[in-house]
Amino acid sequence: MDRYDICENLNDILNSKAEYAVYLKKGWSFTGNVRNVLKNTDADVIYTDEVIRDKHFFKPDYSPHTLESFNYIGPAFIKTEKAKDFVKKGACYYSLLKSMSEAGCKFCHIPRLYFKTNRIPERSGEKTYKEVNDLVSIIIPSKDNLQCLKNCIDSIKNSRCQNYEIIVVDNGSSEEVQSRYRAMADKYIYKKQDFNFSLMCNMGAKAAAGRYLLFLNDDIVVRDRLWLDKLVSTAEKPNVGAVGAKLLYPGNNKIQHCGVISIANGPVHAFIGKDDSADCYFGRNRLTYNYLAVTAACLCIRKEIFPYFDESLSVAYNDAELCFRLFKNGFYNVTVNDTLIYHCESYSRGNDLADRKKMQRLLAERHRLYELHPEFKARDPFYNPNLSSLRADFKQRRFFDKIIEAKRIKEL
Repeated sequence: MDRYDICENLNDILNSKAEYAVYLKKGWSFTGNVRNVLKNTDADVIYTDEVIRDKHFFKPDYSPHTLESFNYIGPAFIKTEKAKDFVKKGACYYSLLKSMSEAGCKFCHIPRLYFKTNRIPERSGEKTYKEVNDLVSIIIPSKDNLQCLKNCIDSIKNSRCQNYEIIVVDNGSSEEVQSRYRAMADKYIYKKQDFNFSLMCNMGAKAAAGRYLLFLNDDIVVRDRLWLDKLVSTAEKPNVGAVGAKLLYPGNNKIQHCGVISIANGPVHAFIGKDDSADCYFGRNRLTYNYLAVTAACLCIRKEIFPYFDESLSVAYNDAELCFRLFKNGFYNVTVNDTLIYHCESYSRGNDLADRKKMQRLLAERHRLYELHPEFKARDPFYNPNLSSLRADFKQRRFFDKIIEAKRIKEL
């Protein structure tokens, strides 16, 4: 049997007698090392990085929900006997990839620019989000931040989904604010204590009656009636862990969060501060993408799989640690980027970088994070190793970056 055939359509793949079929349309080319690719013989689909119309596309490792969103994989070596089980009448190549992914076939990514194409990656059709039937428990930690919390809750009330309860967890507000908080919340939990975001979220989760938990900062303002439908529709999938949303800074249309990457600077928000009107690296601020972590400023998860936040991380990186655990337990974390949500980041507690004591705590908590999860120190399966580990905008790694990266990694 031949090791591989070059095929231009699904019929060619079905009729191939080779072990693997390489999907290559006219004008596309494979410039890589076949031996290097086919040593991964336990994989059903082997894909590589790609040059698309002279633009380098450095792809993530297997990302099932990114694939549901658009065909990020492109040309690939597909095990022919396996493919025959998933080809449906009238199907296209993209639907074959999605069917194999949904069935749990093994995908292998080789981070090398081995394919060259002029394709326009196919996207899934327009999404329709079903209404939420199960109760969503929205958990909001807050202290003496009355106007922000009122703005937040007022914005939630405009949601299409009204099947939610609001749980406010307060760690020491004045008596006057306590009374106002109690009136705004469906459930109000008060305990005077030092600020510990993880502990407060866990307290709210224990009191929650919903099937879904939605952790929300009190400085969030929602401008999307379907936001709950979008987050819950994603969180209900069996292989999904934490679901985040794209968050924008108010007033300037700049990105605050569209996913978290783990690089030489530690966990950072991808494209933070970038203008959302631009298309950030193959739709990462437009399409649904798998990320290693998402921010707990807006995080949805099924209660049945919620492993609770690590309370030793009181302020920072508790969301990253939670997401790392979820991924290690077989769940994929997802950012839903077709939302309109604003976040006045750190309004309540200030800027950690501007305070020496807070900065020391931040560094200590980052060190604790990588003590717990050393395998993710400057390594991220959803962030290609050919991209710079010194910045959050998905620029290609330069030669001298490696020297600085090594120094930064030692400091983690």
